[in-house]
Amino acid sequence: MEKNFLHEFEITENKIRKALEENNFVRVSKLSHTFDEQIKKLTAQFKVKHDISQKDITYLKELGEKLVAIEKDTIKQFRKFSSENSTKTKMHNAYKNYGS
Repeated sequence: MEKNFLHEFEITENKIRKALEENNFVRVSKLSHTFDEQIKKLTAQFKVKHDISQKDITYLKELGEKLVAIEKDTIKQFRKFSSENSTKTKMHNAYKNYGS
């Protein structure tokens, strides 16, 4: 597997994690699309290759695990973000309606 692909995946993964920390879900969505395109390029490379090394198979499994982890982290972070914003909105509305 080309080191270029590995490096691109790492950069994109780090950008996704940073966007999640910042609750920037629009950026997460765009980066997920980039990640998807990178994976398509990688799988296209494997389609022309007839023999895939054990190292490549191991890396692909790890990549799959990372994708699942990112998906779970995104869901968790979005739920937390939505809940916090819902609470803030309710408090703001209560203050507006009943506050001084």
